Amino acid sequence: MIKYIFGAIIIVFVFLFKPLTSDFIQDYASALLEQKVKVTSIRIIPLRAEAYIADSNNTISATIVSIFPFKIRAYYSGNIEAFKTYHPLKGHGEATADIYFYEKLLVEGQASLYGSNAKVTVKELKDNWYVGVKATSLNLKMLQEQNDKEVKAKAELDFNLNFYTDANTSIDIHTKTLDISGTQIKDIDLNLKYEKDNFTISSSFKPPNFYKTNLDANGVFKDGNISTSTNIAFKDVKLDIDELKIDTKTFQTSLQTSSLGGHLNATYKKDMLYYDANSLHLSKVLKATGQKPLARGYLNFKGKINTKTLDANLLFNSPWIVASKQRVQKIKLNIPNLKFEDKKLTSSYKLSASYMKKLFSFRGNIYYKDKLKLNAKSNNFKGKTELHLEDKEFVLSMKKLDLYDIQQFASLEPIARGLIDLDAKGNFDKINFKLSTDATIKEHNVSAQADGSYTMKSKLLKSNFKASAALQKESFKISGKASYKKHLKLNAHSSSFGSQTLLKLEFEHFTFYTHNMDLDRLASALKKPKVLFGLVDVEAEGNLENIDFKIRSEKLSKDIKPEDIDGYISVNLNGQYTPKQLTLKDTIVMHYNKENVPLKFKAKIELTPPYKSKGSLIYKQDKIVVNSLSYENEQVKSDFLVDINELYLYRAIMANNFRGPLKAKAQYTDALNITTNSLGGELKAELKKNNLNINIKEVNAKKVAYLIDKDDLLERGYLNGNATYNIQTKTAKTDITLTSALLNGVNIDEKISTLNDLMGLNVINMSKSLLSNFSDTNNSQTDIQHLQFDVSLKDNKVNIDDVALRTEKFLIVALGNLQENGDINSLAISIVDKNGCAIITQALSGNIKEPKTAQTTSTIVNIMQRVPGSILDTGRKLIDFSTQTIDDVASFGAQQILGTDKNISITSDIVSGGFSLINYTSNIIMPQGCSVIYNGKVKHPKNLKRIKDEKEF
Repeated sequence: MIKYIFGAIIIVFVFLFKPLTSDFIQDYASALLEQKVKVTSIRIIPLRAEAYIADSNNTISATIVSIFPFKIRAYYSGNIEAFKTYHPLKGHGEATADIYFYEKLLVEGQASLYGSNAKVTVKELKDNWYVGVKATSLNLKMLQEQNDKEVKAKAELDFNLNFYTDANTSIDIHTKTLDISGTQIKDIDLNLKYEKDNFTISSSFKPPNFYKTNLDANGVFKDGNISTSTNIAFKDVKLDIDELKIDTKTFQTSLQTSSLGGHLNATYKKDMLYYDANSLHLSKVLKATGQKPLARGYLNFKGKINTKTLDANLLFNSPWIVASKQRVQKIKLNIPNLKFEDKKLTSSYKLSASYMKKLFSFRGNIYYKDKLKLNAKSNNFKGKTELHLEDKEFVLSMKKLDLYDIQQFASLEPIARGLIDLDAKGNFDKINFKLSTDATIKEHNVSAQADGSYTMKSKLLKSNFKASAALQKESFKISGKASYKKHLKLNAHSSSFGSQTLLKLEFEHFTFYTHNMDLDRLASALKKPKVLFGLVDVEAEGNLENIDFKIRSEKLSKDIKPEDIDGYISVNLNGQYTPKQLTLKDTIVMHYNKENVPLKFKAKIELTPPYKSKGSLIYKQDKIVVNSLSYENEQVKSDFLVDINELYLYRAIMANNFRGPLKAKAQYTDALNITTNSLGGELKAELKKNNLNINIKEVNAKKVAYLIDKDDLLERGYLNGNATYNIQTKTAKTDITLTSALLNGVNIDEKISTLNDLMGLNVINMSKSLLSNFSDTNNSQTDIQHLQFDVSLKDNKVNIDDVALRTEKFLIVALGNLQENGDINSLAISIVDKNGCAIITQALSGNIKEPKTAQTTSTIVNIMQRVPGSILDTGRKLIDFSTQTIDDVASFGAQQILGTDKNISITSDIVSGGFSLINYTSNIIMPQGCSVIYNGKVKHPKNLKRIKDEKEF
């Protein structure tokens, strides 16, 4: 009953004081909203008031539905800017609310704003207030448009707000798609909880072209400052922001994180963003940005960005980065003045890096407005490199790059010297290029050119190429086509050296064929020794792991004209190559007129340490069998047998025509020992690591002569001695003796003793070889009692330590030294007397293979103190005889060897003007003695006779 009385009183009050009530509502509402409020009407039944706020379009009405409990239903339609005192937004909205008051206030309403529908609850609790808003499909585009903002974000949001004035506050936001300036973020879920000064954020979203990402934060919001730690997770990646601080008044922000391995600091203050990173792990950075961690290394960078002008600078460096097993070191990038003006970005830059111990450096400029422009310059490899990029089109020019530097950079043996040019142009779809080089490779001039294209989409590289190398007498030329898409394809051909050569390569498989390769032309072009002459066919097929090949030739000979020699060979070999083993087999046929001698040949050679090998060459009872051969710990180890009845049968495959049987065997104990008794005595060779020792014991010189096809040279003789050679130091020493030898075809004693024969003595030929005067039609013989051959090799120089020959009457010696290649430094052949003094000396120059006479001198060895006047005439005749004899020998030697008709006088140091030293009325002074030039192992025959006489006496 009381509630009805109370309601009646209110109605009567409003009716009696209606003008006063209207003014009160206007004044109170205007002060509350800080906007003009105009009450347009007040009704009694039902009790209803109508008004507008700021503008007549912003209408509000309220109707008292019940007095007890007190309930008012309100309705608003208009721009929410009317309530700008409490928020900054504008836009048309409509709302209906029921306001209850029964001990506490309760407001329940519905509203539509920015395309959304929302339910709103305001409730007075015991000690605080609760505000709840649940909205669907809030249109962000309408929000920005109705608030006169540029539309940068588009989305329809669903959100749920639960706000307590002195307790927890939470808000949940969800949208399927958020479009920010064309970038779409999908499936956004955000939950924010706030309790007193502490808040938590839990969210998930999917950025474009990235994984679904979760972001969680815990922090404090106090006095307008946010301090929090944050973690971001996507796929199997988790990043922790150790500290994030935001001043909501100035928006100054700073963050720190060590999730990328090192430390990353960033600060935003007064439109400036400063960043600093130390020792970030590249693999973690790649993983954090959703890239495959195909590279590793450390990153350091420092810089700043003006967020208004976008002016910036960057200094980046890395001690090293490794990618695809390639290591790049000392990387530095400096961008000192990045500017953004009139929607145009410009900057200069410097980049340097060390790769394979070589420092590369680049410099250039960047320009971007509607399209990107970039240029780069470099002087790497002593050349000039320029790159110009405009939008998607680029031009690359690399001129005069030094091939020697490139080879050193690539850790290759620098066999080529010259320059290389590369020109390329294209875009990100296709690149066309040209490459050319002129170089010198091992004294040969080589030129090469290639042109082609590379297509990005298909990843296809195509090229035509050609190359030529100027050799000794002709050029080697090759040309072809190559392509690459997932694997290499190549077709090349050549007609050099009289052949037709083809090479095809696809992926790892290749075929090679050459027909009628002229070995003579090939050896001449390559400056190699001409061992065999003829035409060869070669076929090969396989890959780098397994190659089958065939070698064919119908006629190979030791001479360029097979018809002029006795014998040639035909070859039909099959083989197989792997990185671990080389196998050869089949037949070599030797042809002699109508006789054919087939040799069965096979070999197996391991190509990895210790290089174990074995093989055989067999014809009937003849055989060469290598049971084992290896090289281990700097030592050759072998077990082989040579058993040949007649070497002459194999003259077609030997460098020299050897004769006679040969049996030899080799075994390894602590060294490799090779022994043969085929030459009468014993010849042993021992190889122990780098040391080769040869011992000769009572070897029959007659059999040696027969072996070298000089069986009529010696009638008898025996060889003894030893020789040593060090393979590593290239030092050698010999001590070899020939004794009791009888030389056929020449009588050296008679030639030297007889005056006429003496004039015909060719000393050069004697120094070159005792065999050169041999004639199989001459029945003369020389008894060589002792021939000593001691020489040594050191520092590429051959020293003649003791080379001498003793016949029955004379001693001939050689003195001097020469280079290892045969060039003579100093060499003289002398006939000496019993005292070791030179009777006649012939000096030689040039090369030992083709020596030239240099100088001839003679000495009267008879020592004369004072010659009585009665025998002056005899003495004069003796001097005339001696000097004239020597001059005749010298002149004849010059005429025969040097091709001159000039007579030479070589005794002017002893006799001048024939009689100038002979005075009938004065004493004759002759040399006081002789200069001993030889005192070696070979004794003069007169000294041997004296020793024999003394013994008999």
